[in-house]
Amino acid sequence: MDEGDGSVAILAWQDDPSVRLVCGPAGELRLHAIELSAWQAIDLPRRWDDPDRERDEPPYAQLAALLARVRSSLFAWMEVLDHLRAT
Repeated sequence: MDEGDGSVAILAWQDDPSVRLVCGPAGELRLHAIELSAWQAIDLPRRWDDPDRERDEPPYAQLAALLARVRSSLFAWMEVLDHLRAT
């Protein structure tokens, strides 16, 4: 996002996935954990002392969009990793 003064604001970040494996007794590698680190900035409304000042919009739409992306991402990961389940 351009701040108007030529600087750019970072509003979201995502790291590379990290995987932890465990070596079994027979030398096989087992998936122990997958970690995804990420964050996203949400504009929160300011609380003004002046009651006549126009209020900022609530963050409901931003939160709903964020949670929808998290939900779809989790479902995508579950679908991709489903074949790794022990039968």
